Amino acid sequence: METNDRIPGADRMHRALELIQAVAAGEAEAGDIAQQLRGEGYDVLELAVAALAGAARQAAGPRAFLRPIDIRAFSRPTPPELVASTVHRAPKVPFLLNGTLYDPQDISRFDGQELHLIDVRGQLMAFDDRATIARTWELLYVVPALDAGRLAPTGGLMTLSDEGPAPWPWWPEVDEVGVYFYSDSGWDDWGDELYLPLNYGYWRLSKVCRGFLCTGDWNDVISAFRCYSTWVPDRPARVCKLHEHLNMGGSTFTSAAPPGGRECFSYKELASYGWNDRASSVEAW
Repeated sequence: METNDRIPGADRMHRALELIQAVAAGEAEAGDIAQQLRGEGYDVLELAVAALAGAARQAAGPRAFLRPIDIRAFSRPTPPELVASTVHRAPKVPFLLNGTLYDPQDISRFDGQELHLIDVRGQLMAFDDRATIARTWELLYVVPALDAGRLAPTGGLMTLSDEGPAPWPWWPEVDEVGVYFYSDSGWDDWGDELYLPLNYGYWRLSKVCRGFLCTGDWNDVISAFRCYSTWVPDRPARVCKLHEHLNMGGSTFTSAAPPGGRECFSYKELASYGWNDRASSVEAW
């Protein structure tokens, strides 16, 4: 979650670019849209500049906003005012916190404080202390690097999000090792796709371009993600973590590879874990 900091008039310009996008998608005729824009009082030159700016951002690509992993940031505290505004969303499975197993709806009892969730073989484990989860991330970061030469199977374990009353759709085809984020679940054709290479993070998803002419961004829109590895020993995708706030702050959801595994679990529906449309920063290694 990140506060909307658009400049005055930006929402109006956003609507104009969406109308132009309809032409590019073949959903409307250019003449009709031009007439509608003129009727609504849009300035043609201003629109042209905005469209060119969006095209430039799109050409630069999201990698312009990548930052290398900084292990010191794992334990960096979230500003208190952001922690106090935390409102958790109920998962579809119970969660274990400090030795107590809670029903999904009980997560609201922890509003106003950070919770850090990890899916451990289908069981949701929660931490309420940033220092504790930071040590976990540090181990997940350092220990696999010491064992990078071992080649092992993924384990093939299914998560709650892989199950359901009907078969899930296939993931889109990918070829680069890393994590792929999607703006929709598979039932909605996955939507837009964002690639994150290993050992990097997007610290502010609101700055990462999404859609035609960058009419959208990636803040609070991630609904699914896929960890993808190859069988090359030194190229596993072992950990992916999502943060509720920008700059790797706030509550988190972590996906980690099982012991001996080659890649972290993938999630075709983050709503099952209370994390649909919630991430404002992400990183993976």
